[in-house]
Order: sequence, then structure tokens, then C-alpha cells
Amino acid sequence: KTINLSNGVISYAGADSELGQEARFLRNYGYYILTQQFGDVPYITEYINSAEKNYPRTPLNDVYNAMIEDLTNLYNSSSLPAQNHSGKASKQAVAALLAKVYLAAGWDIDTSLGNAIDGSYNVNSTSNFSQAASWAEKAINGISLTMSFEDKWSPFNEGNEEEIFSIQ
Repeated sequence: KTINLSNGVISYAGADSELGQEARFLRNYGYYILTQQFGDVPYITEYINSAEKNYPRTPLNDVYNAMIEDLTNLYNSSSLPAQNHSGKASKQAVAALLAKVYLAAGWDIDTSLGNAIDGSYNVNSTSNFSQAASWAEKAINGISLTMSFEDKWSPFNEGNEEEIFSIQ
């Protein structure tokens, strides 16, 4: 539902409008969650306002590549604020999501199972892992963690400076 509502905002407000940029972030966030649960999923960037429900799954690598392209473009050419602690998308949140997508692509695409019995695996490429680290550094941006665990996750402390993104 989040993905289709985001596509609706993008369709009516424009992909590069302030609302459209935030909707693009939310659409990619939705796809990240879906891919982590289900792998290949239908990748749809158009607003659906019909009863059609027969959408083929898109290969996981294609979904990751589309997300990476859209999020990178969003980070580089959007008017999103550098940070936001009130539940809106920001460049920091985009960088953090890009780090997660690259990390997932590293595990799902660039890594293969070696031996299921002993749990070994083979890393066939480290480029996605390197990109994940680079985007994570951009998201962290030198911010030190100073809050206690209890304070950090307290419902009375929403919007604190250590928060990267939260849905309000």
C-alpha cells in the first residue's frame, strides 16, 4: 500500500517536487522491506488505480539496481534537507537506505552458499559491500553516539539528534 500511495503522490505531484522526493524515498523504503521478506517482487513505479492484480515478479538484482539508481539520483539532485528529525525524508535517511540496499545486494547477489551443512559461503564480489560502507559513512557523517540505550529508544525522546529516520 505504501508503494502504491507513493506512486500516486509521484504521479500527481511530480517526482522532483518536495512531496515527490519524499514519496520516492518511501517507495524505495517499501521495496527494501519487501525484498528482505520475499526476494523477487513486482517492481511497479506507476500508480495503480484499477483492479488489476496480476503483476510478475521482477528479479531481485533488477529491483536493487532500480532502487540504487533512484536513491542515488535522489541524494545527488534533490532538495531534501541534510537531516530531519520530525519524520520526513532527508539526505541522511537516503544515504542510510542506500547503505542497506547495497549491503543486501552484497549478500543476496554477490554471495553464494558454499556448504549448507557447515554454513560457509563464498563472496564473489565486494563492490556492493564497499558501496554499503561508503554510504553508511555518509549517513553517519561523523555524528557520535552519546545517548544511553534507554534514552535513545524512549518514546518520550523522539526526534533526537541521533535519529536518522523515523515514521511519525
